Amino acid sequence: MAAVSQLLFPLEEAGLIQRSEDPKDHRAKQISSTEKAKLRVHERISDRHAWLDDLAALLTNQEKEEILPGLLFLINRLANYKEALALTKTRSLKPPRQPMSSKGTTILSLNKKQKSRAE
Repeated sequence: MAAVSQLLFPLEEAGLIQRSEDPKDHRAKQISSTEKAKLRVHERISDRHAWLDDLAALLTNQEKEEILPGLLFLINRLANYKEALALTKTRSLKPPRQPMSSKGTTILSLNKKQKSRAE
């Protein structure tokens, strides 16, 4: 357990997590994220969305239409990979043997704001 404590120490020092005693087991600690950590996560998500918006602004409508099928394929493959990992409890990078078909399913739907940006 000392190794886990050593890994958590920098996060605690940075104010990103807090430890408290487990009320049911005084030997154990409960770890929770702080408001500072939650704010940092939301900031990073916003940064990534802004980066994607900037990238999308560089593409023409035709380029967006051309790459969308490839992105949908990758999203579907990633979903299959995550599902396969959950079933096998392995960390292998092998793709699933039976990839799911995206036919008849909506993998990515754009909301009105995203559609207007894409047009």
